[in-house]
Amino acid sequence: MQNLVQVLKDFIIFATCKSEHSVAFWFIWIWLFVFLNSKKILKFVFWKIRFFIKEPELKHKIITKVILPLRLLIILIAITPFTDLIPGKIGVMFENLIDFSLAIMLVHFFIQIFNEFFFGWYLPIHKGTILPNVISFILLGALYLVFSLLFMDWLLGINVWPLLATSTVFTAIVGLSLQDTFRNLFAGLTISLSKPFKIGDWIMFNGSGGHNHIGQVVEIGWRITKIRNLDFNYVVIPNEQFTSSTLVNFNMPSTNHAKTINFPISLHAELNHIIPALEEAAISIKGVQEEPKPEASIEVVNIDHINVRLRFWLNEFDDADNITGRVIEVCFKKLGELKALTTSSGDVI
Repeated sequence: MQNLVQVLKDFIIFATCKSEHSVAFWFIWIWLFVFLNSKKILKFVFWKIRFFIKEPELKHKIITKVILPLRLLIILIAITPFTDLIPGKIGVMFENLIDFSLAIMLVHFFIQIFNEFFFGWYLPIHKGTILPNVISFILLGALYLVFSLLFMDWLLGINVWPLLATSTVFTAIVGLSLQDTFRNLFAGLTISLSKPFKIGDWIMFNGSGGHNHIGQVVEIGWRITKIRNLDFNYVVIPNEQFTSSTLVNFNMPSTNHAKTINFPISLHAELNHIIPALEEAAISIKGVQEEPKPEASIEVVNIDHINVRLRFWLNEFDDADNITGRVIEVCFKKLGELKALTTSSGDVI
């Protein structure tokens, strides 16, 4: 029994330290350890970089995405030393194929991390933006295609330049035929990231023909945005118009926005009574904001009259015309009582 134990000890020492296969012996054991504990190793790595990825749910999603590519990568690494045992051109071809598979799997590993981090967490949670699947599919597909072509050229010795030339021509044809669609899609992406407006906002922008359009945003898509104008009609606007023209958002930074009315006042009127009277008349109308307070001031003095400007703030853009009309009505009534209005010829009304 003691002899058997001694023989076993000698064999283990020989296999692990003195044999020409000792490196392979340790390599196999290390490989088995890494393969069987790959998930725990990933969790340990994410724990070490916890300052970068802090959300447990995000870590779990990334680990779930990359555990299979990681194990396939480990298997390919384990196969690599044995490619030297295959003789001739077949061995060289097999070795190049293994190297190509290793490179592709490594790229796939990091692309999956990027996909889950950027498209699955950063944009929807941190930025509040959910990209359509077609955008992420195109971007990730382009990464896979570029790296695959590079590795085919570097590792397999395949001349990919004719393929690139053909694909470039095809891409140019598709790009020219769909340039308007792509322009609106990327404009929608820009709107989604920069958020110049949101659903419910009232906006004004320069449309086709140089005309200003005013409406309330009711739907934001990746190619078009729908607004409801002041006539309660729905207007479909290509997103490219918002990124190539001046845009005014009446709801940002706050929903308060100013209105200005000019009144012709007689040169003989008592302005110290008229200015507070206009301010009090404006603030008496429902819908006019108390803060900031309405402001009346002399804008310009003409030969036959004084131009007094009344400025007040509203919080309801869709009812702005009605409120402004009531303000004009009550102000003219007040000015009539004070005999302060004048005509273009200078006659007092």
